[in-house]
Amino acid sequence: MKKRIIIIGSIIAVLAIGAVIVFYPKKSAVLAFIKVTRGSISETVNVTGTTTPATSVELSFETTGRVTHVYANVADTVKAGDPLVEVDKSTVLAQLAEAKAGLDSAQAHLAELVKGTRPEQIAITKASVANAQVTADNARTSLMDSINSAYTASDDAGRNKTDSMFLNPRTQNPQFIATTTNSQSVSDLNSEKAQVEKHLTAWKANIDALNDQSDLLAASDAAKTSLNEIANYLDDLSLALNSASANGIVTQAMIDEWKANDSTARANINTAIGGLQASTSAMRSATAELSVEQNNLDLEEAGSTPEDIDAQKAAVAQAAANVQSVQVQLDKTVLRSPIDGIVTRQDAKLGQIVTVSTSGVSNSGLVSIISPYDLEVEADIPETEIGKVAAGQDVALTFDALPGENFDGKVKKIDPAETIIDGVVNYKVTVDFADQKKMDGIKSGLTANLNIKTAVKSDVLLLPQYAILENDQGTFVRVSDGKGGTKDVTVKLGARDQNGMVEIVSGVTEGEEVVNIGLIPS
Repeated sequence: MKKRIIIIGSIIAVLAIGAVIVFYPKKSAVLAFIKVTRGSISETVNVTGTTTPATSVELSFETTGRVTHVYANVADTVKAGDPLVEVDKSTVLAQLAEAKAGLDSAQAHLAELVKGTRPEQIAITKASVANAQVTADNARTSLMDSINSAYTASDDAGRNKTDSMFLNPRTQNPQFIATTTNSQSVSDLNSEKAQVEKHLTAWKANIDALNDQSDLLAASDAAKTSLNEIANYLDDLSLALNSASANGIVTQAMIDEWKANDSTARANINTAIGGLQASTSAMRSATAELSVEQNNLDLEEAGSTPEDIDAQKAAVAQAAANVQSVQVQLDKTVLRSPIDGIVTRQDAKLGQIVTVSTSGVSNSGLVSIISPYDLEVEADIPETEIGKVAAGQDVALTFDALPGENFDGKVKKIDPAETIIDGVVNYKVTVDFADQKKMDGIKSGLTANLNIKTAVKSDVLLLPQYAILENDQGTFVRVSDGKGGTKDVTVKLGARDQNGMVEIVSGVTEGEEVVNIGLIPS
């Protein structure tokens, strides 16, 4: 019974409290309002970055060499073109001297071709031609004498020395009068004797027909053939005589005399053959020498052809290119600064052998130089903000190391490729200083605060950010409903500045009051 009384009492108490809450009049909230104004707004993107040299270089040798000079050390200031390191150049200097000598020679030859042969040289060559002509004439005379001597020796051998051995010796039916054991040998000898007689007659006619225009070399060949025929005849005659014996007509004394005559004839023929060969060789040599000298004279008198000159011009160009190529190699023995700057690394040591592998196939290089006065700022901007940034936009710069100082800059470029930082897509932006001369105290590597002005709008409606509601349903401002309450009105936002002001594109009008929801009602 007591539990029921307690439960009923509790229920009555709760109902009483609820009635009080429902029917007790609320205290009205006091609202603060703020007016929509018109003005200008600057939208910005704020990031941090780092100063870097606008120009930095890593220098290396392209070929192997021994370091002979080190001209600049770390922290030294250098100008563009100043030498930094030099390697041994003795080999290249020798190559350059050789290449220049080749060029000089090619140019001198070209000058000779263009100028033509000097009169003095032509006169010398003419004298050589004249001497060669005299030699050729003498050789021709000597050859003619040798041909005549060959005929004389042949006539003496084929007739004078052997006619007495035959009956009817100078006819086409001669008869060998000695007795031999070989009848076939006698028959052959009789035929040879008739052929020799016929050949000597024709040979004499040919010799008598020779003149200054005749081809003596052809005549010499014919004479050699005739001599060989006579020599063969005499050899066969010698064999026949060796087997001959005396008879009623021929005595042994006659045979012995004939053998002596045959031997003398053969000796004379051999002498004639040797003389003819010597004269023929001299004639050929003299004729060839005369032809060479005459050709030289013709070339000198004609001068150089356009083709010869063009070919030599090409040779000169090639020699000049060779000089230039070696000069390039010589230039590469000295490492020079391509920029005005400060040396930040110098790894070369005197006597060190630098190679391609140690002097800079990688990005490290042998010598590093930066431009200390030509600085820029690099910053990474998230992908959510990069769409607002464009080249040419103004940038306000401050530095933690230089409190109270402000610098102006402009966006120089935006990398087209992304950079991933902690899993977030960013884009590198480079900013130039507006005045490179007003950069006292700024060094490479300083942290910079960038305020990039991405947009400036004038004559737009403005409200502070704290007067705007943004949630999943949209963007709103709260205005009076005219009945003592409020209502939410949808608005469209535009630019935002770093001071918390926001552009109102639509939804409210200038002068209209909206609830300052940033203030707690009293």
